[in-house]
Amino acid sequence: MYEFAQAHKEIELRFLATLRIIDFDRDEVDVAIRFGLGHDKEVYSRPLIDEWMTPMMTPEMAQEIDTPGKLAKATLIHDDSISFFKVPMGWDVWCQAARLDVDTSHGPRFSQADHAIDAAIAGAGVVLGRVSLATRALEAGRLVAPFEVGLISEAQFRFICPQGTEKRPHVAAFEAWVLEEIQTSEKFAEGRHLVRASDLL
Repeated sequence: MYEFAQAHKEIELRFLATLRIIDFDRDEVDVAIRFGLGHDKEVYSRPLIDEWMTPMMTPEMAQEIDTPGKLAKATLIHDDSISFFKVPMGWDVWCQAARLDVDTSHGPRFSQADHAIDAAIAGAGVVLGRVSLATRALEAGRLVAPFEVGLISEAQFRFICPQGTEKRPHVAAFEAWVLEEIQTSEKFAEGRHLVRASDLL
């Protein structure tokens, strides 16, 4: 967001972070980035990226946990923010996709995804991280995602605004910037085996 602000100083930005559904008129908001199952009505809604997850850890930890099987001896960090998904996601499902028999019942649990990622960056364990939220840490080398298997959820990020607003120059510029930023995270999917959690049921 700050990169966009620097590139478009003529646009006055105001950010609102909330878990509730935005009312564009009441909240005086032009654009929303929503994450979820995607039931948007009577608005402009553009899918941005399908969410997928894979084990992430510090580079130092990856030297010891150099195969998926060694996760059995690792501290597994759990992201409980995905508990609302209709199709279950989590360490047990990822292990099923990776054909691993690992006890995933242990390890610290976090109600917010960014806190789980921060714990992994601090070296507290291995997180089944959401790539969309961990892109900066992966780019900077604070985290690595060494294993091939990724788990795709049914949830996605969407760019939302009132119908017609997407044609306004400032909104169109922001949408274009968001789409360009997404390309950064998409490169981490290259060469991986991505499995839809729903296909494992």
